[in-house]
Amino acid sequence: YELADGALSLGVTAVTNRACLPALMDQETAFLRLLESAARVQITDDGALRIEAVDGGVIRAQAG
Repeated sequence: YELADGALSLGVTAVTNRACLPALMDQETAFLRLLESAARVQITDDGALRIEAVDGGVIRAQAG
C-alpha cells in the first residue's frame, strides 16, 4: 500500500479461496472490490478506521 496525504492506493492483494456459504463469499467479494478501489483513509474522532472508495462506498472498522 501507499498512503500519502490521506490518499490510499493498494497494490495486488492476496486472499485464500475458502469454500464458504454463498452469502459469505458475496460479502467477501464486495469487501475486496471496495478495498481495491480505495481512495482515501482516515482515523475518525472516535478511533475508527474509515476507508472510502472512489465510488463513495465505505469500509468502517472499529475495535469493540
